[in-house]
Amino acid sequence: MVAASAEYRRRRFCHSGSPGFTLLEFTAFMVFVGFVVIATLKAVDMIDLAKAMRGGRSFQEVQQAVMVYQDQYEHLPGDDPEAPERFGRPASILVSNDIVIWDVTSNQTIDGYLMDPAMPNDEQYSAWRDLRFANLWPGDPRLEGPKALPENVFGGVIGFDVGNLGLEGSLCMTHVPGKAARSIDESVDDGKMPTGDVRATSRYNRVTAANHFAQPDPGDYIDDRNYIICTKVLP
Repeated sequence: MVAASAEYRRRRFCHSGSPGFTLLEFTAFMVFVGFVVIATLKAVDMIDLAKAMRGGRSFQEVQQAVMVYQDQYEHLPGDDPEAPERFGRPASILVSNDIVIWDVTSNQTIDGYLMDPAMPNDEQYSAWRDLRFANLWPGDPRLEGPKALPENVFGGVIGFDVGNLGLEGSLCMTHVPGKAARSIDESVDDGKMPTGDVRATSRYNRVTAANHFAQPDPGDYIDDRNYIICTKVLP
């Protein structure tokens, strides 16, 4: 009797009004899923494009701040010999093994390598302090060394370099995805990684290279790599 009741319930369920998806319903569902996937991918592309545009604007905003500083004080930030007294910050000097080598302020160049923690008072870091003291860039002007470098939209940093990737006097961003790096290059330059006023390398090295390289990478941008992308300090 119990077995018969169980069989009755099974048959009643299988022949009830809930047979599952029809072919038409399943096809409509898959079309809907396809639309969702396409919309999601397009949204991701739009976010990536917006970040690339913001990165390109960051270059221009820094260049503008540097030009305003130069107009006001007749020197580049970090290279300003009067800035230590004016703002009460340490003098910009190049050092090696704790021995002062030279003071290169007022040579019309922001000296120093992009990320060189051994020289926290070098010009590439002091430049950000000067811009902040002059209210030309947001942030705490007391920050020194690598901590002074502002974060970019890609989670890396923006920094100055005496001449990265073969550019004399350069402004760089780190951790830039390949698509965004290509987009920035195409929007303001020739779109080619090894040439023009925008150049790039994927040879990021946190420890040994100070992220300063004599030349950019050859070839084309690769989407799944991150780049250091550099342009000139002054356009």
